[in-house]
Amino acid sequence: ADLLPDVVRTLYSQTGVSLSGNLLGAMVLTMIYWPVAPSRELIAWCVLFGLVWVLRLVTLRRYAHAGWAAAASQAVHWQRLWNAGAMASGACWGLAAWMFYEHGRAFHQTTLLLIIYSFCVGSITLMASQHRAFFAFISLCFVPTILRIATLGSTDNLLLAGVLSLVFLMTTILGRAYRRTFDRAIELKVRTEMLAVQLQTEKAAADEAKRAAETANRAKTQSFAAASHDL
Repeated sequence: ADLLPDVVRTLYSQTGVSLSGNLLGAMVLTMIYWPVAPSRELIAWCVLFGLVWVLRLVTLRRYAHAGWAAAASQAVHWQRLWNAGAMASGACWGLAAWMFYEHGRAFHQTTLLLIIYSFCVGSITLMASQHRAFFAFISLCFVPTILRIATLGSTDNLLLAGVLSLVFLMTTILGRAYRRTFDRAIELKVRTEMLAVQLQTEKAAADEAKRAAETANRAKTQSFAAASHDL
């Protein structure tokens, strides 16, 4: 719980890059599918994506405006907002696969799959520390994509859906592996901080004992000097 503010700050510090990547991906998708996809569907998707993108940007600005201290005291709230925005973005990309994959040629379909998978891979380092949120995000991207390809029915499409299912599984495993590595790094950090505190405590105790010994030695010296003077 003590580390949650740092985790949330990391999420928001990467949001600008994430939003830029999402915007670039949406622009590429729109550009390549505009000649081949139904214009109304493409415009509707762009409007939905734009709303989600703007809401995530507004959330980022609000977090930055709140300041570190205030944001840290409401870390759970800001984490939920960030996760909600990420889930909405994942749903947009899954919807894009469902709406547009059947249109166009192999070039369009390959580009769409690469865009979606790039966001799934990119989410590993950013979201794998929250495994449930990570799994939900990649599921929102992968599952509609796999189902849409499978519904097209040809042997090649069924094989591709099977391959993507394996890729989905591999991505999940990678996320779990990164989570374990992240947990070990956090555990090491906590241990290091505890050792540093213990060292400071022991040093303070040693310094106090040293001062007490010096005081006792001075008192003993003064006592001997007084006794010698009396003699």
